[in-house]
Amino acid sequence: MSSWRMAFRCGINGHELWEDCWEHQVAIIEYGPFDDIDLSLYPRGEPKSAWAELRGSQSHSLKRFVYQMDKDDIIYVKRGPMIVAKGIVAGPYRFDKKNRIVDPEGTPWQHQRHVRWTRYVHDIPVQIGYAQYVTLVPLDARDVKRVEKAAKASGN
Repeated sequence: MSSWRMAFRCGINGHELWEDCWEHQVAIIEYGPFDDIDLSLYPRGEPKSAWAELRGSQSHSLKRFVYQMDKDDIIYVKRGPMIVAKGIVAGPYRFDKKNRIVDPEGTPWQHQRHVRWTRYVHDIPVQIGYAQYVTLVPLDARDVKRVEKAAKASGN
């Protein structure tokens, strides 16, 4: 079992999509080159042309989401400088052909995983993981211990 910190927003400081994730009980990720591309239909690393268009941190985040995240992994939701929820991954990567989550610019967020979310009663002011601007980062045991301690201290 692995633990992750993940943000659900359009770009850096963009529109937050966390409420949509809560409503649909999913984790989501989206990068333009992968619009309408169901990665479950391709071998890992394909289509090469789409992967080549991503910046380093985007590529790492999408690869982690599609290929490394696993059932029963834990996701801590980052919203600005706060951790606002915790979830347990309940299923494999899936591609949402119904486009249930669409950002304000009309882009569907089709790359998803089913997650059982638990919202914290109080937002937790703790930064975990490295590079706060990166969408999805793995957490080590120290990070998990820090956030769980902070959650308990804040009454969650």
